[in-house]
Amino acid sequence: MWVGWRQMRASIVVAAVALVALMLLLLITGLHLNHLYAAYRGCDGIECSTKFQSFITSYPRVKLAGALLIGVPGIAGVFWGAPLVSREIESGTFRLAWTQGVTRTRWIATRL
Repeated sequence: MWVGWRQMRASIVVAAVALVALMLLLLITGLHLNHLYAAYRGCDGIECSTKFQSFITSYPRVKLAGALLIGVPGIAGVFWGAPLVSREIESGTFRLAWTQGVTRTRWIATRL
């Protein structure tokens, strides 16, 4: 466990900071959309069209956030995870993990 922590601590800290930043962005966007939707839901008459347009123009940011939530982890796994696994195989540290009672399948699954 200690060896795994020593190898991955920088990656874990960077991922935690990115996750907190994404959480704050989604919180702010969600509160804003909730406010716009509440204003649209409570209107009637001609003013509804302007409130509806305000709500619709705010929506593409949420679509972008959804696309980022799907795409960024996959891209990070490819460009961040592949060098980590190859470095371990090249340096031979995978043998240490495999002699600690972890199967090869479990080791590669946790690395990927």
